[in-house]
Amino acid sequence: QMSHPRVFSNFMHLEELHLTNAFTEQVVSQWYLLNLQQIFISSKLSKLKKLHLEQNEIWKISNPDLFCPLTSLRDLHLSDNQLTDINFSLSCLPNLRYLAIDYNKITNLNNN
Repeated sequence: QMSHPRVFSNFMHLEELHLTNAFTEQVVSQWYLLNLQQIFISSKLSKLKKLHLEQNEIWKISNPDLFCPLTSLRDLHLSDNQLTDINFSLSCLPNLRYLAIDYNKITNLNNN
């Protein structure tokens, strides 16, 4: 596992992050998502309002709290991936107003 100490540490005021089609298909998505979570935690992206993760071959988000460090997040774009369900927490994102999950493999939504 690679170390990414505070990759975005100089971007404390960053409001929008585009990582659309940013990850190679040769890497299993669970690994870069683990790295991404560490980046979110260590970078203190507390002002981030929009996150784009479209077209990244994401099959599953293993950690339900992946997006929780992004407390100001308003728009989360996960379109055009391979997700089969929403198995991550949204309740920790009090400002979330828009969730894009079109073009995935989601067949049903539960009440959690």
